[in-house]
Amino acid sequence: VRAFADDLAVVLRTIAGALELLIRLFAEYALISGLALNMPKTVLLPLSLGDLAQQAAWIRRDFPQWAAVRVARKATYLGFVLGPERGADTYAKPLDKYLERASDWGQVGGGLLLSLTAYAVYILPVLLFVAQLDRPPSHWLRVEASAVRKLLPGPGGWCQPRALRALPLLGFSRGLPDLDLLTTAIQARVARWEASAT
Repeated sequence: VRAFADDLAVVLRTIAGALELLIRLFAEYALISGLALNMPKTVLLPLSLGDLAQQAAWIRRDFPQWAAVRVARKATYLGFVLGPERGADTYAKPLDKYLERASDWGQVGGGLLLSLTAYAVYILPVLLFVAQLDRPPSHWLRVEASAVRKLLPGPGGWCQPRALRALPLLGFSRGLPDLDLLTTAIQARVARWEASAT
């Protein structure tokens, strides 16, 4: 069981025996606290390969009080897409926001140092949250190149992310951060400090 404020996640070895207990516990909690599950936002993620429609029908038939629960192969919890069919979906919304911020800051016209500072402080951190659990998607380098073109407009291909990362070697105070390296560091921190109990 994991909880963050009002967002709950429960992992069960088998659903058949546990669902009845869960329903009873949440009903009892609702009576005590006045707080209830938001059933349309509640998602059941079976890890088995069974038919989703059959599982949803079983819940509606045997547990009508949970008839509105959604049965799916992926769902979002605390900004992370979880489940066997999640693919690279965790990065979908953050990448859109990342590109939007790069475009917004590119319109400021603040020069190279200000733009790289804005990248490190306002643009890239949009991705660092999901980097805690997921490596960047396979198309990351194309997205990064697009963001750099938006952030530092100019003639096509005039600056490449790889070259911007090397700017400190030329005496510049800042270069373009490397998401792959940051992801490794972030995941090491999570493994050491956040996941050490498990």
